[in-house]
Amino acid sequence: MRTITLILVAVALALATPAWADLQTLTGTFSGPDADTSQDNGLGNHHYDIDRSIVYNVPLVQIWGTVDVSGLQAGSYLQIGLIDKEQADMSMDSFGVPGYMFNNSAMLTFFSNNTAKLIDKVEGGTIGSAAIANPGATAGEWNFQMELDASEMRVSMDGGSTWTSQSYGVRNWWDGAAVWSGGELEYGAYALVQMWVDTGDTVNPASADYDVTVVPVPAAVVLGGIGLGLVGWVKRRRK
Repeated sequence: MRTITLILVAVALALATPAWADLQTLTGTFSGPDADTSQDNGLGNHHYDIDRSIVYNVPLVQIWGTVDVSGLQAGSYLQIGLIDKEQADMSMDSFGVPGYMFNNSAMLTFFSNNTAKLIDKVEGGTIGSAAIANPGATAGEWNFQMELDASEMRVSMDGGSTWTSQSYGVRNWWDGAAVWSGGELEYGAYALVQMWVDTGDTVNPASADYDVTVVPVPAAVVLGGIGLGLVGWVKRRRK
């Protein structure tokens, strides 16, 4: 009976709230060597996958998926999260510099040393959580669930019930230059997966696999108290 009730609730919500139709997936493999012989100079190779249809105009965004970063080396990392819509459009369309502003956003970052962090750019610098050790049995392979609302990021690894949180703090855009002024996620956001390679090795590639699902959660679901639990339940049933 409980299973049937949950199915009926999920169907009713899907029919009543069009925002569920905004569910998007980003899946693929990044691979490539460093683009510059100098290590840790911030000019390394940059790979990204962006969905420009998702706009952060709901109370909650949930992101879940799997990544395999066992092919990363020191000086490279993989990031998943939301980027400011206006700044991304300006970067890609107006200035022709794809990815230039993508590092200034709300991100879950996976590092080569088999740890991860919640990282956010704010005015004056960066805030981030403590390092999260990989709870998986295989180094470099992660299974994660993530939530972002108006003030905080939260993440759970391997589908567990323990959440690590990071407050956004003052939610102003990191103002590295006057031309990039604006508010972080203030004008909506896009979903992004990106990899930076700054290893100093211009021959041997770093690599990462990713399979990510992003869902803007309607207010009706948030206010009704049905959030990640329902989504996670549906995902587990699919598996």
